Amino acid sequence: MGILTVQGSLRVAQFWPKGGADADTATVEVVITRKDAFMYTDDNGRKRITRVFKNAAVIGRGRELPVLKHDKRRNVDKINVRLQGIDAPELHFSPYLPGSKGFNGKFRQCFGETCANALLQYLSKLNLQDIPCEVRSRVAKPSDVCDVYGRIVGNLVIILDGSHVDLNHWIISEGWALPSIYNSMTTGEIRQILADYAVAKTSKRGLHSGRFVSAKLVAFNDKRRYRKGSDSFKAYSDKGSINTAKFFRRQAEHHVRRAFKPDETPIRFPDFIASRKEDKAVDMDSFLTHRGPATAKSFGKKLRQLGTFVKRGSYPIGTELVFWEAAAKLVKAGTKKEITSW
Repeated sequence: MGILTVQGSLRVAQFWPKGGADADTATVEVVITRKDAFMYTDDNGRKRITRVFKNAAVIGRGRELPVLKHDKRRNVDKINVRLQGIDAPELHFSPYLPGSKGFNGKFRQCFGETCANALLQYLSKLNLQDIPCEVRSRVAKPSDVCDVYGRIVGNLVIILDGSHVDLNHWIISEGWALPSIYNSMTTGEIRQILADYAVAKTSKRGLHSGRFVSAKLVAFNDKRRYRKGSDSFKAYSDKGSINTAKFFRRQAEHHVRRAFKPDETPIRFPDFIASRKEDKAVDMDSFLTHRGPATAKSFGKKLRQLGTFVKRGSYPIGTELVFWEAAAKLVKAGTKKEITSW
């Protein structure tokens, strides 16, 4: 194991309402002339500059997606970053369903705007358009770095005059996201996220300032969609009951599938959840007390289909489960050959 560190900068204006980014996903710009932009440090402290992500792609869910996208005008490479361990209310989720154009849309949850705006307001107080930052991802091999959408999964840390602020922990401790725990995370990483969540809940911050987070399934509203922001946006003007975004995304997919393939899609949402064999999870206590490698085989029957964790209409809110991550493979672009070394 070790830590991959990516040096870059974070453009503040990308976040809603100035831009379109939400509170748990960001674009980071990497200066391509910096030789040590990508650095892997193993657990023995040995550092090595790595260039494996140049001209690399991720294969996941049958698609090949580039890790780096070059911006010729600014002469930078851009990476998309998924902030590990947290899930903010959705701002513009559009299910990936080929052929669904005309039925699909950019669906939004209550608080999607407020949470993204909170991050923008926090960063704007630093009075910088571009903030130096690092992306840190604890991994063993190159294929562990990205998710199936080609995003680097890790912690986004802003750096100011030697001071470091981990935005993952800031967002959840301020109550602007819920825990979203995956099997790729270490026990220490998970416990820190859960501790931050507890602070926000106890202090009644953000999403916890009222009875907004619900274990009961919130009705899906297909009229609530992404909209451009304005400087006059008022926090909490989009408040309402929410489930964890994990279930909202499946509600959106269920809605779209029912619209364009009704004969192939279960009518009831619980039946749709149960039909998704790829959605699996382990209860939190079992994962945290497990010793040894966290493999599907090592958990046996404790690794269960997600629908089995829905009891009497009560849906997990993020602290109860560790979701099993879909496998992704880092390859040289245009090939299926996996990149196995740094």
